[in-house]
Amino acid sequence: MSRIIMLIPTGTSVGLTSVSLGVIRAMERKGVRLSVFKPIAQPRTGGDAPDQTTTIVRANSSTTTAAEPLKMSYVEGLLSSNQKMC
Repeated sequence: MSRIIMLIPTGTSVGLTSVSLGVIRAMERKGVRLSVFKPIAQPRTGGDAPDQTTTIVRANSSTTTAAEPLKMSYVEGLLSSNQKMC
């Protein structure tokens, strides 16, 4: 039976990336098959650079899949024009 675990920060700079990577690693060690999705990319350098968390997961796991997050510029465009994602 599949389950969904959603980690949500309580504020900024609370260490969610570190906690997320730790949870992923612990579950992988237990043999749990995972898929990871971060809704909006948060690049370390700003702009539309690759998302740091997704990059780390892809580089360090051969069993966990990581979907591509939406670029911040795309999300900002949707919000500014009051559009919905198709």
